[in-house]
Amino acid sequence: MKLVFKKHKISLSLFLILAGFFFIPFNSGINIPFFGEFSRESCVLFFLASGLVTLFEILFKKNIYFPKSHFLIHLIFLFIIWIIVSFFVNFNDIQGYELKNTSGLVRFFSQITSLIISISFFIFYYNAFRSESIWTLLRLIRKAFLLGFAFVSLYVLLETLIVKLKFSFLQDLLYLFDYFPFTDVKLDLGLNRISGPTFEPPSFATYLITVTPWMLSYIITHKIILKYIPCLLVLTFAFLSGSRAGIFIITIQFIVFFLCFINFKKYQTYLIKLLFFGGIVTLLIFAFKGRIITNYITEQATSFNIDGDEHSISNKSRFGIQYANYEVFKNNPFFGVGFGQQSFEAKKYYPRWSLKGNWEFRLKYLNDNHPSFVPGYNLYIRLLAETGFIGLIIFLTILVLSITMCLIAIYQKNKNHLIYLIILTSLVGTGLNWLKVDSFRDYIFWINLALLIILTSGLSKSKISKRIES
Repeated sequence: MKLVFKKHKISLSLFLILAGFFFIPFNSGINIPFFGEFSRESCVLFFLASGLVTLFEILFKKNIYFPKSHFLIHLIFLFIIWIIVSFFVNFNDIQGYELKNTSGLVRFFSQITSLIISISFFIFYYNAFRSESIWTLLRLIRKAFLLGFAFVSLYVLLETLIVKLKFSFLQDLLYLFDYFPFTDVKLDLGLNRISGPTFEPPSFATYLITVTPWMLSYIITHKIILKYIPCLLVLTFAFLSGSRAGIFIITIQFIVFFLCFINFKKYQTYLIKLLFFGGIVTLLIFAFKGRIITNYITEQATSFNIDGDEHSISNKSRFGIQYANYEVFKNNPFFGVGFGQQSFEAKKYYPRWSLKGNWEFRLKYLNDNHPSFVPGYNLYIRLLAETGFIGLIIFLTILVLSITMCLIAIYQKNKNHLIYLIILTSLVGTGLNWLKVDSFRDYIFWINLALLIILTSGLSKSKISKRIES
């Protein structure tokens, strides 16, 4: 089935996926416990609908497109095989685990199911994407993200005026967003943090990391001065969210994106102009607000301590859990303790300094009546603890090879270098974001993996150069 947009037909499955991209940030008003760790994700509804369309197409056409010959897919299969091997090696221990009324076996199957769902989304993306040229995909995906970002910008503007500047008379206007799908307006008038239409500030920061490369790409493809607005808004919103990690990761994404300009003479003028005008604006801002900015930078740079400030409790939890998971790895370096089993073993190793005066452990993580499992706060350390160093090496190989392929294409000035640049910037953001989260529920990673495999498999209507194919 095809839908027509501006005389261009797109498949129903692709339309649903694009709708999912639009709704990624709108999740403050959704909670479907049956979906597990996807319970707060509105976009999942559209991705699943796209999957149903794909399944119907399989029934009628008797085929599904799957890049089984691509080496990145081989590595994903190898990763899953190692997870299964680790499970059977640790089977005796796993069947004896019990925490928060959940057995080790139940925990394993829930976590492997979450991973399979994420991989299934990748298959849906791949099947929907392959019917379009890579440049058409660029325009469609970017437009979906831009439209969503436009609504987010309006929401954040009103939220900032209310929370930061105390324009309380605008609350009725903001609460009109309660009529928007999957949105429940919440104002943080205590900590004065901005979360947009997401359910919490860290989720908002993750969304900004997701859209940053796509908003930056407008600088290259458009000529009017308005092309700079999306990326400037991303930076502004990152600071308003108060997410320390988000600010750092988005800054790195900007640096990576603009450093790649050096390889293209036609883009170097953009870089020179940005540096020139950016330098002037920075000097003017520091001239009038230098003390405030300096104090803010100092506050953020010193906010990773475990004593005495508003971040100390979360820092204790985060660093304590990461320390405990690393101790689990040290005792099980080869096979780990089994996929999804970190919490069962880590509770033996939480350091005293992380438990002392920490209500998060007392009321949440070590409270059997609280349903949430302990988050790992770092995917790489989680994989070390659960799958050993071999599992981590396999996963890192997927990430590093994907980044390397993008760098080679950019260095060789491939005709699709802009798409490679977007993918590269996204992968860098994802890789850094996994230093603070431990979930494979990162849609932009699987989106970029689908795009990268299409590019490097020669399936796109806009072919890549033979050098990259080889």
